[in-house]
Amino acid sequence: MSRRAAFATAACATAACATLLLACAGDRPPDAAPADRSAASASPPPPSSLAAPGVTAPPVAWLPADACVALDPSESAPAELRGLDSSAQRVATESIEGLTPRDSARLAARLARAVGALPTDTLGADFRELPFAVRSAWRAPLAPGDTIFVAILVRRIPIESEPLEELHTFIASPEPRPGLRDGVRFEWMQRDVGREEQLVLRELVALWRTPGDTLAALLVHEQDGGVLAQLLHRAGISWALRWEGVLPRC
Repeated sequence: MSRRAAFATAACATAACATLLLACAGDRPPDAAPADRSAASASPPPPSSLAAPGVTAPPVAWLPADACVALDPSESAPAELRGLDSSAQRVATESIEGLTPRDSARLAARLARAVGALPTDTLGADFRELPFAVRSAWRAPLAPGDTIFVAILVRRIPIESEPLEELHTFIASPEPRPGLRDGVRFEWMQRDVGREEQLVLRELVALWRTPGDTLAALLVHEQDGGVLAQLLHRAGISWALRWEGVLPRC
């Protein structure tokens, strides 16, 4: 079992416990997500349309067209973007796997609780009341009072004949409003549902500050012919998909 798989199993147990305790106490963050589901996420195309993006070159000078992504097939090392222009300054991130056991468990429970409070779309499959596991998560303390979470959470319907998974890939930050202890404010989200082998499992390459002092994030997914990339920019307190396309493997 890889380190990532072992952590996901442990996080699932943590998230399940957190969900059970909240259910018993009746403690659900009242404002963890907007009432309108569409307001909680951007509107990127579904995974099936990502195989042939219409744009073939990044529209930003600091991400050259000849940039490439190095991916370790063994998953023992994070993805790395090479060829990045020096005008973009990388922002330090902390993987949840690199935190202390106590901090990683607290962050896993916090994210699982927040995602579990979102309205659930039951069309096609009903995942309600099922616990979330943290597949991957990163934390970036940008400045005092300004922290970014990038995470992928999953929950599964364990039906032997047709096992389905629900993936939530999102960017969020701590809820700043008083009275919401450990609340989370979602700023961009993509939800995918399907069989495990069909789902797009993204990975955060890094966060950067661009020459225009815009915060940018690059999510990648390995596929035949290259690496599918999604470039997101932060404007104010929200994130938006700026570009998606294929980057070559290094």
